[in-house]
Amino acid sequence: MFLRRVAKGQCFYRPYLGTRECSLHFSLPEDDDQAIPDTMDIGPMLFDLKYPADPGQKNARAIPYFFNAKLDRGILHVPEYLYKEVDG
Repeated sequence: MFLRRVAKGQCFYRPYLGTRECSLHFSLPEDDDQAIPDTMDIGPMLFDLKYPADPGQKNARAIPYFFNAKLDRGILHVPEYLYKEVDG
């Protein structure tokens, strides 16, 4: 199902980098696709928001999770621990 939807460019929400104003186009990689050769420090980037387990709690607010984004030869690496912290 995932491969079929990616091949057609279908998604429920478009992926984005940090803010929804920076939405992305995505597709399956072609055989001759290569990452761009650029390496740069992008700076703080929003990963996700963690919402409280009890939304009825007084003064409950979402906690933003940021990471220091860096492009390494065209590849943006997202720290693994963030996935566990936000989902856990």
